[in-house]
Order: sequence, then C-alpha cells, then structure tokens
Amino acid sequence: MGIGDGLGAGRVSGIVLTLVAAGYLACGGNSATDRSLANAGASGGSTGGAAGSASFAGSVNASGVGGLGVAGASSGAGGMSGGAAGAAGCAPTPLADWKPTWVPPATPTPGACSADQLATELQLCVAPATLDQAACDAFKLDRKNTACLSCIFTPTSDSSYGPVSVDANDFWQTNISGCIAVIDGDATATGCGAKVQAYEDCLRAACEANCWVGQTDAAWTGCEDQASAGECHSYQTDMVCAKAPKYADCNAYVAFPDYFNGLSNLFCGAGFDAGDGEGGASSTAAGAPGE
Repeated sequence: MGIGDGLGAGRVSGIVLTLVAAGYLACGGNSATDRSLANAGASGGSTGGAAGSASFAGSVNASGVGGLGVAGASSGAGGMSGGAAGAAGCAPTPLADWKPTWVPPATPTPGACSADQLATELQLCVAPATLDQAACDAFKLDRKNTACLSCIFTPTSDSSYGPVSVDANDFWQTNISGCIAVIDGDATATGCGAKVQAYEDCLRAACEANCWVGQTDAAWTGCEDQASAGECHSYQTDMVCAKAPKYADCNAYVAFPDYFNGLSNLFCGAGFDAGDGEGGASSTAAGAPGE
C-alpha cells in the first residue's frame, strides 16, 4: 500500500476456520474480491479503509488494492475524499464521543516462522490464486506451525498486536501502524504509528457494524468515503506522517497477500533488521484477493 493511495490494500473476506486451543487463529479460506479502495490515481479518489485488513466471517465484502491515503492526495491508487457518499446505501455509525485507544506492536520475534512456513501459509491459506483449503487446514493443525501462527495472528483483545490482528467479527487487520512504530522506535500514543492506527480504527468503528458482514464492496467503500470526509477526517489528516519513505517496508505493497506476507516476514520471519521487508512479499502472493 503506497502512502497517498487509499488505506485499504489488505482487507479481504473469507472464513475463519477455527481458533485452536494452542492459541493461534487458523485462518484461511479467502473469498474476497480484488477491489481498489482508492480509485486508481484519481485526485482524491475514494478512501481505502483499514489498511491491510480482512474479514473472514463468510461476508461477501472485501477490499483489495490500496494504501494509506491522505486527504487530497493525487498519486498512487487514489487519495481520500467524500466520493460517492452513501452510493451503496450504507451509512457510517455515528461515533459520538468515540476516541481511539492505541495498541502498541508486539515485540517482533524474528525466526518464529521459517521462510518455508511463511510461503506455505501464503500459498495455501491467503493467496486466492493458490488457495487450497484442505491443505491449509492440515497446515494450521500441524503443531510444528503453532509458534509461527501464534506470532502472526493476534486477537484484538490482546494488549499488543503482531503482524495480523483479528477481531470478533473476523476482521483481519495487518499491522501497518505497529510496523511504523517499530521502525521509529516509538510505541507511544503520540507517535506516527499511533496516528495511523487511530485513523484505521476510526474507519472501522464507523463502518464495521453496518457495512461489513453481508455487505458489498461498494457499500463498504461508500461508508468509508463518508467517514473519511466526516468524523474520521481529523485522524486522516494527522497521519500524513506515514507518507515518509522510511516506512516503505510497512506500506509499499499492492494487495492483501503482499501485506500479509511482508508484515509477517518483518515481525515473525527475517525481521526488521534484514533490510528487505518489502521483498518479504513473496511472489507466491500472485494475484490480488479474489473470490
């Protein structure tokens, strides 16, 4: 997700298979469409939502390509604007006195996942072009993969997030904000990572209840357009810091499989010191999320 693009490259839909007793989420079964949450390069296009996120609740909704958008941006896969507010007939939930709560990143655990484990998870369970549900299930239930999967997936009830958080609605969110915080060495509630997370969480708070499960892509996008132009606009403006080139390892991806693999590699694989975070997005992520 390129900064200045639209904040939603990694949200997809599918099915959360099981939450195993070992403590990791056995997630797989993508059924998402590849949709750009930011209208390819238009000046201020539509918003992409919670960057690098995904819902696996049997929903028909999905997000595809996009990046962290900043109001008025004119490059990349689109910036944020009011767009076709309400075009899909799905309005944001009024946020009233809602305030974001910063959840810092978990301490990275380089080596928790081998390159083969990351490639297998991506190929069998995430990338739509190569998805194999039966093989994915077997991979998830193999105890040799427990430590790796526990590193990748974090319930949103935890006090810190790894590369992918999963909420009660099976909404997957890749941890771009946490990646930024790690790069900065700033896990405070005033850092750039916290500002990105505040905007992501604002969009999700505004749109998840009404416009995620069982809704169309257009409904979600229309909701985010309204929220980003309204109650979430101040958070969108605050996260302009995320455009800095130093964060490319966190957001220079195209589609959900790339975000998933790239951030998992940084937090759980080669690590932040490998100097190749973006390269961690394996070629096996070919193809954007698709139904």
